[in-house]
Amino acid sequence: MEEMNLSQIQQQIDLQVGEQLGQIKQKLNESLPKKEDWQLEEKVSQVSIKIWLKTVMGNNHQNWFDKNGHLINSEDWSIVVAEYLAKEEGVAMTDAHWEVVNFLREYYEEYKIAPMIKILVKAIGKRLGPDKGNTKYLYELYPDGPARQANKIAGLPRIGGCV
Repeated sequence: MEEMNLSQIQQQIDLQVGEQLGQIKQKLNESLPKKEDWQLEEKVSQVSIKIWLKTVMGNNHQNWFDKNGHLINSEDWSIVVAEYLAKEEGVAMTDAHWEVVNFLREYYEEYKIAPMIKILVKAIGKRLGPDKGNTKYLYELYPDGPARQANKIAGLPRIGGCV
């Protein structure tokens, strides 16, 4: 049997926990008297996050994040962590959001630095095209600042100075 590294184990845990949370959410949503009951859906989502925090991060999940809510160790990042951070930021993740997050993670892996906004716009324009490599598009996805919000969700270190 092939040995698994820590990253592979973390991915398996994330998948299993994600599947279990999905099943819980589905059962709770099916039992809703009205699908329009957004307050109850929000509570279900909050409970799911709390279960995930306890299951994956244990009781010391606060130690995973700095005072600004950024992941302290970018190697602890996972899709589930990104979803948690996005929810904290009020960002509903779509394929377009994930495209930027994945781009940022690749950029960070290559250059070992999170890009500031001007560099982010230029690099995304180069890789994904001019329709996505512009501030208007990125601010539509991340209204509180593409460099700040997207970097945070991508699990990258906080950028100092003007972003």
